[in-house]
Amino acid sequence: MNYRNWQWKVKDRQRFIATLTETGNPAAAAAAIGQTLAAAYAMRERWPQLAEEWRAALGIAWEQVEMRLLATLLDGDAGEIDAKVALEMLKRRPTSPPRAIVTVDAARIARVRQEIRALAAPAE
Repeated sequence: MNYRNWQWKVKDRQRFIATLTETGNPAAAAAAIGQTLAAAYAMRERWPQLAEEWRAALGIAWEQVEMRLLATLLDGDAGEIDAKVALEMLKRRPTSPPRAIVTVDAARIARVRQEIRALAAPAE
């Protein structure tokens, strides 16, 4: 890249955020634009707009993981997915919600959560 490491072009920032949203992996997102993870964190510290976009991208990535997991459990194709492990993973989701607007079916989500709780309950 022919510009200083401390500044990113708009297209680089957009690609970084897109990759981060898809993968949830800051190292992969940095590599996608030819930067190191350390450079990405440094840029996030210097650029509040990037920090906000970064948080939103990770929120969307977590949502994607959660929705894929729930869909797998609902479809009955859980196969090797251990419900207790899945619940533990979901508990680790960051508490700050993504800033993107998402339309959800609250009743279906409530049913899915109830099914997951039932799966995770100790066998009697």
